[in-house]
Amino acid sequence: MVTILLAEKDSEIRNLLKKLLKREGYNVLEVRDIKDALEQYKKLKDKPDLIILSSHLQKRNGIGAVKELLLKIPQCNILYMTGDPRIEKQQLLHENLKVKTKPVKTSDLLTTIQEIVQA
Repeated sequence: MVTILLAEKDSEIRNLLKKLLKREGYNVLEVRDIKDALEQYKKLKDKPDLIILSSHLQKRNGIGAVKELLLKIPQCNILYMTGDPRIEKQQLLHENLKVKTKPVKTSDLLTTIQEIVQA
């Protein structure tokens, strides 16, 4: 089963995404911020196949979180969701990173996730 680590500070959005992803058959772990995401990642014997990050995390901006994750665990796949369309065009020049601009259509989000975890 594919495991996704979901980092989103807004509990309503986090719960909606979790329900959507579980309905699609994914195992979902959830955290509120980058610190918790890193701690959870380190604790897991079976590493998540994907980390989904929001652009606004507790105690940290999303770009800083993405850069920190890529530095500390460069092999992990990251889907970064942001409200800034300029960031999606840049893709931050890392092969394990995909960027989507909010709002994201459900079908587009699910297609992107499927592409990442099947790669």
